[in-house]
Amino acid sequence: MTTETATGGTETKFRQPPAGSGIAVDLDGVTIDFALAAGRSFQAVARADLKVGDQEFVAIIGPTGCGKSTLLNAGAGLLEPSAGSVRVFGAPLRGLNRQAGYLFQQDALMPWKTALDNVAIGLE
Repeated sequence: MTTETATGGTETKFRQPPAGSGIAVDLDGVTIDFALAAGRSFQAVARADLKVGDQEFVAIIGPTGCGKSTLLNAGAGLLEPSAGSVRVFGAPLRGLNRQAGYLFQQDALMPWKTALDNVAIGLE
């Protein structure tokens, strides 16, 4: 929601999760498989459990290829787990997690656009 401020500018307010609601993101037994050629599959994440509390800051650290980004993509709603569940403030995650901010590990800037125009891409 965008509102006008007393100084004539605009301010964007996002719906905030209820304070003190306990677990913000709950990944329970999450498994993520990717289909490969010839009917084979690759298991990127196996039976992962992660609970992130309301207002908690968490870092996921591990070697390249261990499934960190894949797990975060599931928590953001960009990937649907092959098994297990993702809950956001107690509700099953269906589609994008609009309660979370997310930065990709590789930049996706359009070099011909200004910084402001790059930021505004999400509004288009």
